[in-house]
Amino acid sequence: MRWSPDRTPNKSDSEQHKPGAKRDGEQHLLLRGSRGFVSLEDYDRFVVGVLWVANAKRQKRLAQELASMRPLPVGRLAEYKEYAPVVSSQSLIRVKRCMYSVPSRLIGHTLRVELHEVQLKKPKRMSRSSVGGSLSFSAR
Repeated sequence: MRWSPDRTPNKSDSEQHKPGAKRDGEQHLLLRGSRGFVSLEDYDRFVVGVLWVANAKRQKRLAQELASMRPLPVGRLAEYKEYAPVVSSQSLIRVKRCMYSVPSRLIGHTLRVELHEVQLKKPKRMSRSSVGGSLSFSAR
C-alpha cells in the first residue's frame, strides 16, 4: 500500500479525534432537538459540554502522561538566532538561503545579524561604526 497524506498509519490521538468531535457534536444536536441557540454564550456552553464528555474518556491516560512528564525549564527560549554573514562584492548577505542587500560601504565586512521570526535585525548593542549604520530587513 502506498502512503498518502489522507491515509497516514500513525495518526496522533488528537488527529483521530477531529472527525469524532464533529460527529459527537451532530449527535448532541440531534439529542437536543434544535440547532438554534439563544446566545453565543449558550452555544459556547453547549460546545464545552460536548468536548468535556468526549475528553472524559481520556482523563486516565492524561493523568498517566502528566505524571511521567518532567517540568519545563524556567528560563526563556531564545527569541532569535544569530548569524555572521560576510557582505559580498555585490553588497549582498545570505542568511538561511535568503539574500539581503546592504549598503555598499560594508562590502567585505562580517556582520552580526539576528534572525527573528519575522525580521532580520542588527543587534542594538553593536556600535554604529562596526557595521556602518542602521540595518533592518524584512524576512520573506
